[in-house]
Amino acid sequence: MGDYIVTKRSNNNNKPPSISDVAKLAEVSTSSVSRYLNHSESLTPAKRESIANAIKLLDYHPSLLAQGLASKRSNVITFFAGQDLLYGVVGCIKGVERIASQSGVVVNVILFDEHQSSYTLKQCIKSALSTNPLGIIIDQPRYGIACDEIIRNAQKDLPIVLIGGNRRKGQYQLFTHDDQGGYAITKYLLSLGSDTVYYVAPPEEDEEQTRQSGWKKALEEAGAVIPNPYKTSWDPLDAEKIGVSLGRRNDVTAIFAGNDEIALGVMR
Repeated sequence: MGDYIVTKRSNNNNKPPSISDVAKLAEVSTSSVSRYLNHSESLTPAKRESIANAIKLLDYHPSLLAQGLASKRSNVITFFAGQDLLYGVVGCIKGVERIASQSGVVVNVILFDEHQSSYTLKQCIKSALSTNPLGIIIDQPRYGIACDEIIRNAQKDLPIVLIGGNRRKGQYQLFTHDDQGGYAITKYLLSLGSDTVYYVAPPEEDEEQTRQSGWKKALEEAGAVIPNPYKTSWDPLDAEKIGVSLGRRNDVTAIFAGNDEIALGVMR
């Protein structure tokens, strides 16, 4: 770079530095800066160092949208989740961000509101996909319309991973062994002397390989009565009403709640 020092952006110029400013300070072309930002191997070590120093001195932050438009993929993973940030979802986001940051990848978290209009939902998805992310993660894809819209609008070669939720054929999907957990918990409660176990289920839980299916299997093996599951929302206050109702019954000696938030509501 030239023999001058940049210590601070001028107070008279509130505009953030541009790619042209970086190129000027590094004494390279804007196309060289663009190649650097897109991790091209066609730059010499000297140019790489010069551009890196200019970016640091100017505190330059490239536009994710511009990067996505200029290249096939931006340096972003888009993470879609419901607005109800349950304990497991928060832990998943933290884990993804931790691993992504080790590779210099940014995680863009998009939260869905189940009450938003179809138009707003579609616009939100299109805006998120316009950055051409490296990949997409959809956590607990219980919002079928949103999940369908994401898959429909995403480029065919864009990696998409679903975490939990109802099973979808033809999609990469990760599951915990919820059925085994439900089975083990129900067996344990029966071993304590209960004749049966009542299950308070989260919304939209399917019947295969879920805590509910494990609960049902354990009761069937024990020859116990299988009560109808109590369906609730993700709001602990709704589960609290069910807890009050079950608590008034003398024949209820064991309750299995579908997740932490539901358990908190039932216990209250």
